[in-house]
Amino acid sequence: MQFELSFPAPTREQLEAARVADERAVACEARAGHCETLIAPDASSDFITEWDNALALRIARAEARILRQGGCDTFLGLFTTRGVRLRATLITREHASPRERYVWRLFDARGRTTRHVVARDPRRLEALGLVESTEIAPARVEVHAGTDDNEHTHLWVAIERTDVGYPREAMPDA
Repeated sequence: MQFELSFPAPTREQLEAARVADERAVACEARAGHCETLIAPDASSDFITEWDNALALRIARAEARILRQGGCDTFLGLFTTRGVRLRATLITREHASPRERYVWRLFDARGRTTRHVVARDPRRLEALGLVESTEIAPARVEVHAGTDDNEHTHLWVAIERTDVGYPREAMPDA
């Protein structure tokens, strides 16, 4: 089930902020490969500057896109097969099997968790009278950090919802 999606019109301020973010991205692209002129010319410093420049470029591009879309982006939502949006947020279970790693947490009218439903399994969801579909929601750019099994630190740019994970008018789970 797919719904007709359209982003809100960006404000004048959002368009100006998007222009500034685009300028930052262009500056990052211009610096790519020329980092030796920015800092001391040893190999580790060049690597860090290239890495930082690439991260700044991804942040600027993501910010510009969100601003042009009226401060919103598309996210996955949980709906009934009749198209009614449910109060549900998509969460990740850290130590679950890959098949059950992503789940929907459904909420009642008081905001209490009522149940968990395995996400990204269309047959299972359909058997429960549910379907996943994209929706538009307010968004922001975030930088996340984490370590892998070898204790290496990783940073990545993510687009996150700024609401509670579902629209205010979403139907509570019974």
